[in-house]
Amino acid sequence: MFRKSIALLCACCVLWTSLIGAGQTWAADSGGENSEKGEKNGEERPKTTRTIESLEDAGWAIVDVRQIEGNLVVLSPLVGPEIDLEESNRYSLFQGRSVYNERVPLRLLDMAVAGIQTATFLKSGERVMVRIRYRSGPKIANRTVPVGDEDALRRLREYVEHYDEVRKGKYKIGFKSRLPEDSEYPKYTDRTISFEERRPRAGITRRLRGGVVLKDGERIEGQLLPEYVDGTILVQAGLDARRVQVEDIERVLFLRGRRSTKLGTAVRMGVGGAISGAIMGTFAAWQTDSPVKETAFLFGAISGTIGFFTGLLRSRGGPGKREFVLGPVTDGRDRDKDGNDDKEKREPGGK
Repeated sequence: MFRKSIALLCACCVLWTSLIGAGQTWAADSGGENSEKGEKNGEERPKTTRTIESLEDAGWAIVDVRQIEGNLVVLSPLVGPEIDLEESNRYSLFQGRSVYNERVPLRLLDMAVAGIQTATFLKSGERVMVRIRYRSGPKIANRTVPVGDEDALRRLREYVEHYDEVRKGKYKIGFKSRLPEDSEYPKYTDRTISFEERRPRAGITRRLRGGVVLKDGERIEGQLLPEYVDGTILVQAGLDARRVQVEDIERVLFLRGRRSTKLGTAVRMGVGGAISGAIMGTFAAWQTDSPVKETAFLFGAISGTIGFFTGLLRSRGGPGKREFVLGPVTDGRDRDKDGNDDKEKREPGGK
């Protein structure tokens, strides 16, 4: 009975990690909406310009560029004005959840940033944020992430200063800081920090059905090619491949639907889950002297079904039927191809 229980538990754990897996946040993730939700209604956001830039390896991307400015906040004298890579590792910051911080109720600890170099805390208006500098290929890029309110910043100071006790379970970080609001740290300074932030919205690394609308009203549809040369992109319309200047483009269109992409992802995850389940079922049958064929089939069917529905839920598909309006934008959001839900607003003077 003990061997059966251990084998079953092992199989379930492997299936869980295969189908669900651990999450990781990439610093350049195009999902900027999460951080934008942290901005209060009615508060002026930094001016954003949407443009097209070349990717390092191949292709090009639609990128939102904005200038961020804020005052430096020193979290704790233990880390000083800037958290470097060594301190990030030492205090399990921006490394994702681990056994050392899994019970700490701070959302910032959920985030794992690949290639992190430094992290600096800022206050801009009423918003408290952290600027993360990370390596993106050969370049160093910036990304801002909302921290929450000032109480969350004080709880983060508690976490750093009591890290050894937190790790040993001798100090508990609550949902409200024990530090008084007039504590010396976090220290809000008058030192201004200004930098440029780039948020990728969609990338082209292979041929994709789509097109562009030029500022003079001309519409070119066909295939978007992953080629960027001297401020131009290539659009193939039929047999004609046209090189278009980025400065002449008003909109970029993605005409591929999401449904087939999501279904394909779900099928792939279902097949992968079925194979993993069959292997685990065989392993469990050998360990428990159960019928190998029936057990493998049962595990494969269950894990394949779970994998298929997990793929449907997790898949976001490709860019989908969407259009991205280039130039100045005020809320950073996009609208669908048909224009039914016009969420994106152009600044005065834009088309």
